[in-house]
Amino acid sequence: MKDISLKSIAKELTAGMVVLSVAFGILGAYRTVSLADGDPSVTYSAHVQDIGWMDAVSNGEVSGTSGRSLRVEALKINVSSSPYSGSIEYRSHIQNKGWETDWKKDGQESGTTGSSLRIEALQIRLTGELDEHYDVCYRTHVQNIGWTTWTRNGGLSGSEGYALRVEAVQIVLVPEGSALPQSEDSTVYTYIDNNTVSYSTHVQNIGWQDSVKGGQTSGTTGRSLRLEAIKISLEDLPVSGSIEYRTHIQNIGWESNWTSDGEMSGTSGQSLRLEAIQIRLTGEAAKYYDVCYRVHAQNLGWLDWTKNGQSAGTEAMSYRLEAIEIIVCPKDLGPGVGSRAFINIRQLYPQACAVLDKVGWNLPAAFNWSVMQYVRGETSPDKGTRYFANIGFTNHSGNCYVMAACFYEMAKALGYDAHQMTGVVPLRRGGMGPHSWVEIVMDGKIYVFDPDFQYESGRSGYMIYYKKSGTWMYSNYRRMN
Repeated sequence: MKDISLKSIAKELTAGMVVLSVAFGILGAYRTVSLADGDPSVTYSAHVQDIGWMDAVSNGEVSGTSGRSLRVEALKINVSSSPYSGSIEYRSHIQNKGWETDWKKDGQESGTTGSSLRIEALQIRLTGELDEHYDVCYRTHVQNIGWTTWTRNGGLSGSEGYALRVEAVQIVLVPEGSALPQSEDSTVYTYIDNNTVSYSTHVQNIGWQDSVKGGQTSGTTGRSLRLEAIKISLEDLPVSGSIEYRTHIQNIGWESNWTSDGEMSGTSGQSLRLEAIQIRLTGEAAKYYDVCYRVHAQNLGWLDWTKNGQSAGTEAMSYRLEAIEIIVCPKDLGPGVGSRAFINIRQLYPQACAVLDKVGWNLPAAFNWSVMQYVRGETSPDKGTRYFANIGFTNHSGNCYVMAACFYEMAKALGYDAHQMTGVVPLRRGGMGPHSWVEIVMDGKIYVFDPDFQYESGRSGYMIYYKKSGTWMYSNYRRMN
């Protein structure tokens, strides 16, 4: 038979008061709860940047600040007037330290004072008989986010991994099993971390790797192993929606259809490399979250971050993807998007690629084509590589700056760490004259490639080195790019 004691009737009345206080809240703020006689009260105080310990408040009132960019640094929480045994326990996630190992209780200080460290997240729970009869509900006001939704009984509130300060808190006790408070000014977020996405890649000679979570690396670097397939899933988002993705595959190109929610994109057992990827969110998830990602590409290393369906990787370069990192985070909280997230070499170097299509996609062929008929011309490096390269690709003739610029662009199209150089070399008639050539870094060593030297001397200017006997003595040189 249901307990119809005066105590249970009082709790039901209290639960009703909680609902009414939310329903008639002003601007969505949670009103102070009216408690029945004999019900416990929760009291709490925040230590705030530039303010210190604030006066204690209770039962859903705000402790801390909003709109002032001040961090909460410590908290004290207590329960008074309780007819039940038990405690209130709490712990904080602290800047540079992480989660406190030990839970504080009954008015003890959680966090730090005098260290200028922000609290970033919070957990609160009840123990003993108190826990059997009541739930503790709470929410945090987070930098750049606003008020989180309410959570209860040890749930996480705040953020982790984004360096965001908690600026204020609200705490209330409700009868055990009552509905969570509702506030119109709450966001959709309860707790924000990097664990809302998981992903796994199929790697050459390895197979499927273990799944990793937001911001972690899946794949390999420094081992020249291709990614062949990928699976991506969302986890524990407070809103509806899916994650969709498609890949650019060797010999196939972009997949026609998008894959979603843990299904495989790419191939396995066909030895085909992934060359690029697009990832996007759908539904409510796309409204509140960004999906940010970057890839590690053959010969290029880590490319820039991009997001929300944009391409990452390469196209028309035959370069494999080797690793990937993915983050799903609230809007505009992710890493900055760069311009070098996706590289289509034919768009970057169309003239160079047109020549390589004719002579072959290899460095010796590119160099031999760059040893062209000499024609006097501009020698100011301020004109820039593109100026000189256009002359050479248009006329297939030019001076040392033109030859070097053409070879530089073809070397870049081939994926080499190349740089056009400007400096001086000795002249036959005496003195020093302006000159240009190309440096390429290979396995940590710098090699010189000088088409004009080969044209004028008849000796090899391919993959030589500074101060090599029989070559020109380069001096006062610097990189143009």
